[in-house]
Amino acid sequence: SHPDKEVITHALIFLKKSKPGPDQYRLLMDDILKDKTSKAKNILGMKKSEKQILIENITWKYLDSVCFNGKDLESILTLKDSFTHLRERGIDMKALFKGWDSNQIADLEPEIDFKKIKKAMTG
Repeated sequence: SHPDKEVITHALIFLKKSKPGPDQYRLLMDDILKDKTSKAKNILGMKKSEKQILIENITWKYLDSVCFNGKDLESILTLKDSFTHLRERGIDMKALFKGWDSNQIADLEPEIDFKKIKKAMTG
């Protein structure tokens, strides 16, 4: 656990927002990816598994927020490059999409094009 981690604090703030924007998502995602161990500064970096969990949580929050606040799919599709970057950095986007459990949302918001979201996220 990393109680002193600024990036984790930022993630928790993000998770409390009612409508986080794509730019906020992008910045936070970059901060999480950039996090690494620095012996000189006595900083312990997050493990890959920890980064996966953080990215999953902020991404699920972001997707939920878009789907329940007006369903503006562009707000998700505009992050296609970010999702590609996450994949390139070893984040398992297929597991992330699966873990999102879009079926529950589909019951409530049947007109959302989940195939489009999945393609943007998993390539």
